[in-house]
Amino acid sequence: HAADAIFVASQKTGRILDANLAAEKVLGKSREDILKMYQWELHPERLTDFSKSSFFNFNVYLQSTAETGKLITFLVNADGTEIPVALLASEVE
Repeated sequence: HAADAIFVASQKTGRILDANLAAEKVLGKSREDILKMYQWELHPERLTDFSKSSFFNFNVYLQSTAETGKLITFLVNADGTEIPVALLASEVE
C-alpha cells in the first residue's frame, strides 16, 4: 500500500518482476502489462542507453547520483506523457 511507485526487476535480465498499485497508477498500465516490461522500457526512449547501463552497472549508477541511490529521471505513462520522478534504487535479495 505504499504511496510511491515500486518496481522490482531482475538484475540479470532487467525484466520487471513485481510492481505495486502506485506503479500501475503512475504508468496508467495494469500490473500484468508492467510485468511484461524491462526496466529501461519504463523510461523515455531517449534515455534507454543510460537506463540500461545504470541498471546493469549499479555501482556506476550510484556514482552518477548526487545523493546515494537517488536520480532525477522520467517515466513514460501509457499515453506517452513523461513524468519526472526521483528514482531511488537498492538491491533486494
